[in-house]
Amino acid sequence: MWSYSTNGACYTGASGEAIGQTGILTPGIEYLFSIEVFGMSNGQLRVDSFGIPEYIIENGLYQFSGVATIPDLSFTALDYGGVAFNGCIRFIYAIEMPEIKIYTSCDQLVYDAKADIMTVYKSNIKVDLPWDFPDNTYYVEINDSILQYKSECFRVGDHKCTLLLSWTNNDNGFGLDYEILEQINSSRVDGKLWHVKPDSEKTFFKYSNGEESLIYSETNLNQDLTIKALPEYLVKALGVGTAHDMFKIDGEQYIVPENIETSWRKSSQTTSVLMTVRKKTNNLINRNCK
Repeated sequence: MWSYSTNGACYTGASGEAIGQTGILTPGIEYLFSIEVFGMSNGQLRVDSFGIPEYIIENGLYQFSGVATIPDLSFTALDYGGVAFNGCIRFIYAIEMPEIKIYTSCDQLVYDAKADIMTVYKSNIKVDLPWDFPDNTYYVEINDSILQYKSECFRVGDHKCTLLLSWTNNDNGFGLDYEILEQINSSRVDGKLWHVKPDSEKTFFKYSNGEESLIYSETNLNQDLTIKALPEYLVKALGVGTAHDMFKIDGEQYIVPENIETSWRKSSQTTSVLMTVRKKTNNLINRNCK
């Protein structure tokens, strides 16, 4: 018998009882499917909705792709080794598999993504696209029955005098699942690091004869990071990105202690950006307290 709670759906009892939701799949459409099985000690779980059945016999996170053959998302508790299924399920998602294609700027198709490079968890899809293409200008298209997206053109090649900014989190945050999908956000920008601005904190001890001695000093080497001509959506992304646990510039970790500054012009759709940054590890400390 299946029972329900806020933690998922659990089953105990004789083999053969199904659980599911009706009318949420479209037969003939390919889906990315994910499910977590936990608390399982016996039996097996059969996934019924996607052509050849999938059988699960251990706890874990599972994902596969398949073409729906029925409109219902259905699972059946079965015997395995003569013992009935005993376990729980949760985080069940069936997401229509999008078409993701990469074209040159001349509309020549160079890559068509398949399910084996896609990872689905809950309602998120992560796609590990290869970028070992010849130097050229490309764009990406993503299409399914709901979403139609075409990226701006971008150039693959040697980008001199640019910086690669990236950010990620140790745990989930900002509406993104970092723990399972291990997502790293990145953007290459026309920018530079300059204007080193040392920021020092010093402590002195004054003796009775009036002599002073430096007993502690700590210096932060702040720098200006200036970026040219960013559109609004990238300014928003940077505003969130600099608040992540790990913000990197060309692979080295930095912190951003202050808010970023923008300089919008009335006639422009882009802005320059200025932010103060410093390396997360400076180790510029002097202790004279022996």
